[in-house]
Amino acid sequence: MIVVRAPFRLPLGGGGTDLPSYYRKHEGFLITAAINKYMYININEPAIVNKIKINYSKVEIIEIDKIDELKHEIVRESLKYLKIKRPLEISSMADLSAGTGMGSSSSYTVALLQGLNSMLRRHIPIKKLAEEACKVEIELIGKPIGKQDQYATAFGGIIQLDIDRLGNVVVTPLTLDIEIIYELENRLMMFYTNIERDANEILGEQGRRIAEEKADVSSQRSVGSREGGGEQSTVTSDERRVKSVEFRVSCGEDDRESEIRNQPLKASLAKGGKSVEKTENNAVEAMHRIKEIGYEVKEALTKGDVCGFGRLLNEHWLVKKSVSTKMSNSQIDDWYELAMKNGALGGKVMGAGGGGFMLFCVDNGKRKHLRKTLENAGLRYMDFRFDWEGVKTLVNI
Repeated sequence: MIVVRAPFRLPLGGGGTDLPSYYRKHEGFLITAAINKYMYININEPAIVNKIKINYSKVEIIEIDKIDELKHEIVRESLKYLKIKRPLEISSMADLSAGTGMGSSSSYTVALLQGLNSMLRRHIPIKKLAEEACKVEIELIGKPIGKQDQYATAFGGIIQLDIDRLGNVVVTPLTLDIEIIYELENRLMMFYTNIERDANEILGEQGRRIAEEKADVSSQRSVGSREGGGEQSTVTSDERRVKSVEFRVSCGEDDRESEIRNQPLKASLAKGGKSVEKTENNAVEAMHRIKEIGYEVKEALTKGDVCGFGRLLNEHWLVKKSVSTKMSNSQIDDWYELAMKNGALGGKVMGAGGGGFMLFCVDNGKRKHLRKTLENAGLRYMDFRFDWEGVKTLVNI
């Protein structure tokens, strides 16, 4: 019997640039992490029964030579990829359910492949395991997802992902002072919306909009000198700072700074506009800015500027909403506005958006107040810490 545990992931900056529709043209960059909420996979080889049994929200039992009949896509394609045809019983349990924006399918895939490889005595590096999970989900199943989730759950910790145009990924652990990590864990708060949604539908729309970029896009702003040139964006610095709700951020910001920062918002609302002006190539421009935010998140975390990181979360969410019409809704916007008025520096909906969990970075001394406010509004608080082990085989006997 083999028992494997894989953590759920927590995107911190640059999420979405790991989608093939983006990195194949512009390369991807993001900061992501794993948390101490887990997917568990149990694999057993029956002594007598000559069938394959899969236990999840349903139960499937098939003959070992009829793997194509399995409805569970991840199990079916993983068994075919590894050419496994033997009696098996595979069961799963998880701290969090599917459809919550926490990357559960990738946690399942990584844990399953780790267990199956262990059963085959096929010991592979963690990076190879993450790539095999990407192959199963993206190539074999055809999910419109990126590479972030598989790498985050496989490696654990807080990591930087650089993705080139061919899809090659370089993983760099983010080295943070232990006090910064403690403060980050204390200042980040997660709330469940009680809304489950299909991430594939949202990511599918996002990918299509990015892929529709015009070939002759001109007069774009540089993504940043860090990359030595390349594609540019026409989003101005004022447009980037437009806020969906007017609020005053603490952490040393005075009334004058708050007023200046909210001027673009007032102009936008007066015109009936949205956070980022819609243009034909708006989705790609937004993704360029999200990528740039990824670099800024790395800088803020490295310096221990948690307040700055919180503000970047807010900007990231507002820009991200322009990429897909399914990213948010009126209820989510109301919760977000409530949080921003009661101590949050910034936040976002986890994963593809549309429901699941909301993450907020709270101002100093406002944690208790924000929790009470959002719980009274119907959200459910979930405590968490970072996971530093990644995928792990707990039992192999």
